[in-house]
Amino acid sequence: MKKIIIFDLDGTLIKSKKDIIESFNLALKKYRIKIDEPFFLKNASLGSYYFLKKIFRSDKKKLNVVCDNFKKIYFKNCTKKTTLTPGIKKFLKWTIKNNFINVISTNKSLKLSFKILKYFNLTNYFNGIYAFDNSIFKKPNKKHLKNILSDFKVIPQNAVYFGDSQIDSKMAFSCRVKFILLKRGYTDLPESKIYRNKLIKDFNEINIKMFESQIR
Repeated sequence: MKKIIIFDLDGTLIKSKKDIIESFNLALKKYRIKIDEPFFLKNASLGSYYFLKKIFRSDKKKLNVVCDNFKKIYFKNCTKKTTLTPGIKKFLKWTIKNNFINVISTNKSLKLSFKILKYFNLTNYFNGIYAFDNSIFKKPNKKHLKNILSDFKVIPQNAVYFGDSQIDSKMAFSCRVKFILLKRGYTDLPESKIYRNKLIKDFNEINIKMFESQIR
C-alpha cells in the first residue's frame, strides 16, 4: 500500500517570512513602497505575482519589472534568515524509514525550491517537487493535488497534506485528503476558521502512533 505526505513549503516546511518581506521591500524601494507583516500575511499564499498585483493593480509594466526584480533578489537572499520548522528532519527520517512518499507542493519556482531544500540538506527526503513552473495546475486548484496523487498512484485515504493556510486546507479537503495545519501560518485568517484534521505548532508535536493510524 502506497502512502504519501505532501508538504507546503513556506510557513510549513520552512519559516521564510523575514527573507520574503525583506526581498519584497528591496524590490519596491525605488517606488517608495514598503510592505508590512499584516499585508504579507493577507496576500502571501498565492505567489509573488499575485502579491505584487495587489500593489500595482492594472500597471502591468511596473508589475512585471518589480516581480522580476523581486525574484532575483529573493533567489540570492532566500536562506539568509530562513529556518527549518522544528522537528522536520526527525519526522522526515521517520517517513523514509517507513516507506512514505514525500512531495513538495508550492507556488515557488522549481529552481528556488530546490535551492532551499539543498541548502538545508533535504533533497534526499523528497520524491518530487510540484512547483509553480513545472505543474500543469497551480495551487489552489484542486487538480494540482489530484495530479500529485495520480502521478504516484496513491488514493486520497492514504495521503496527508501539511500546510499553513486556508489555500492548502481547501485544496486538501476538496480532494478528501487529510489536512494538518501548522500554527502561525502565512495567512491573516484565524486558525479557528481554517478546516483541518489536526493543528500543530511544529513537527515535534506529531504523535507517530496516531499519525500511522490516521493514514491507514
